[in-house]
Amino acid sequence: MRTSNKIKSDRYYEAALICLSGHTINIFSESQPEQNTDCCPRCGKTAINCCSACGAPIRGCYHVRDENGWLGAWDRCSEQAYRTPPYCHHCGRPYPWTSTRLAVAAKLIAALPHLATTDKEELISLLEDLLRETPQTVLAALKLSAALQKASPLLSKALCEAILPYAAPSAQRLLAEPPE
Repeated sequence: MRTSNKIKSDRYYEAALICLSGHTINIFSESQPEQNTDCCPRCGKTAINCCSACGAPIRGCYHVRDENGWLGAWDRCSEQAYRTPPYCHHCGRPYPWTSTRLAVAAKLIAALPHLATTDKEELISLLEDLLRETPQTVLAALKLSAALQKASPLLSKALCEAILPYAAPSAQRLLAEPPE
């Protein structure tokens, strides 16, 4: 695990400790190190607090200080409100849990029996757009939603569970609502 420098500005993100499956272990990994573990208590995978590609810390709790001292934890600083980031804020590469979910989603799309191979390939190519807020996100969500309407309920649910936790907000809204 990476250790950060102790010099802090008036506003900073504390490093979060996340396992390779994407389970949040500690969003206060620097100020509350007693909560840190080497492995995830939920799945047993190794815990990391920095990007394996560039070494940037995984953003956890955001701290703010004014002229009177520390205001304490600020933005997204409860375990319930924290959203595990799918991509590194510094280099933009997917974290290991994101890569795993994308691979699982691709396998589930490949298992959709009612789609032609070219349609499956197109959906697989749009998967990253479901996780990143891009101009393609809404289109990707609509295409996946249309494909899921014809899929078995079990396969449809499995694909949504693979994607939704890390999907961009616009994709989450479109995929979470049942079609009319």
